[in-house]
Amino acid sequence: MRVRAPRREKWHGSVRILRDGSLRFSPWTFPGLPHVSVFESEFSVDILSGGHQVLFLYPERHRVMSACFVYTLEPAQLRDAVRELRTVQGGLAGWIVPALQWTQDHLSRIKAKKDSRRELLQATSELLESCGDLPVAEAWQKGCRQAQREWVRHLREHPEDVDRLPPRLRNGIAPEVIERARRAKKARDTKRPRTAKRTQPR
Repeated sequence: MRVRAPRREKWHGSVRILRDGSLRFSPWTFPGLPHVSVFESEFSVDILSGGHQVLFLYPERHRVMSACFVYTLEPAQLRDAVRELRTVQGGLAGWIVPALQWTQDHLSRIKAKKDSRRELLQATSELLESCGDLPVAEAWQKGCRQAQREWVRHLREHPEDVDRLPPRLRNGIAPEVIERARRAKKARDTKRPRTAKRTQPR
């Protein structure tokens, strides 16, 4: 049986991302950003600024399908990274909003208990509002539409999961669908019999 050799880890100066998500690497750095570099590993393509990872691109079958910013960045570092990367030509800017949305989803899901994480979540939300002028990668939009359709079907059978709906998907789902699920969840919670308290053994 032929075993596929693992992809070698490589350093690159820059990367272009085509409309279909395909990657084109170059030894030349991004114009005006000599401190920004690209590291290609087996599972992701990492964008580094000053030697520090700031953005992860996740390819599937050699095409970028999702992205996120590093969850341990300080809010100021995140803002600096967005300010730098939004000036890059060649498709990378189209993955800034997807990366912010994914980061927001993750931080919201873990409820960002630490103060530093709450500050990062706040910065992420603010940056999403300020990046409304940026293009959004077609591959990401297509994936979001598919996820929204799946969530609509899921909520019909499991309205109790409505609070788990990722923030990035809410805008594309009709408000009445979400409200219907909330009413169904409330009705189920009301009908659910209360369980008697168990006496703790001494």
